[in-house]
Amino acid sequence: MDNLNIINLCLDKGVHYKVSVYQKNYDKDNVYFDMSIKCKTDIVNKKMRLYEVQRNKEFLIGQYADSEFGQLAFYIVVYSYFNQDKPSNSVRKMLRNTGEDVNKANKILEDHIGKNYFSLYRKEIGKINIDKINDDRCDVFYLSLENNIIPIVRNKRLPSAFVIIYNYGFYLKQFDSLMKKIISHYNLKLKKEETEELKRLYLKKMSNDNFVLPKTIYIKHLNKILDCES
Repeated sequence: MDNLNIINLCLDKGVHYKVSVYQKNYDKDNVYFDMSIKCKTDIVNKKMRLYEVQRNKEFLIGQYADSEFGQLAFYIVVYSYFNQDKPSNSVRKMLRNTGEDVNKANKILEDHIGKNYFSLYRKEIGKINIDKINDDRCDVFYLSLENNIIPIVRNKRLPSAFVIIYNYGFYLKQFDSLMKKIISHYNLKLKKEETEELKRLYLKKMSNDNFVLPKTIYIKHLNKILDCES
């Protein structure tokens, strides 16, 4: 990920190790300091906390009693904020032009993200779903592999809801591709609930704590993963 600078690795008052990740400005050879992802690790109990930092204000993303899983979560969060490919504007435009035609929207979504990542008006686990709540309003949500509904947007009109399904289905597909590379690279075996936690972090929807990762991943390995994914 060439657009990242990893800086400000320091010991904070002898209590926490802190790592902050900033993004480079795209048009200049400098760093955008107004926003960062920060990881704080307690030296004694190894508990990790991840924060989104906006102009020096910290917003908690997640906290992890197991530092190994926390380090993997840290990478996933950094990737999701700074290195995601973006959904296609041309596909969004096509979906906006469908009006309320479900068949047309279904065909476009299937062509551009694949049927494994979305479902229209029929709840399917592991997919971005849409559920009609009245004649012209819909809820969009992710239905986890544990059968939990993760709300994305409520009470949205068509065809805007189709665009939202595309956006999140695109990122869901991107997450699967990223995780396959990480799992293969480190020979990891993650539990279903661990994968779902990382997925929600990647989609920026909800976060749980205290999951345990059975494999060791060190911060010093971060650059290796970055190189693998760049």
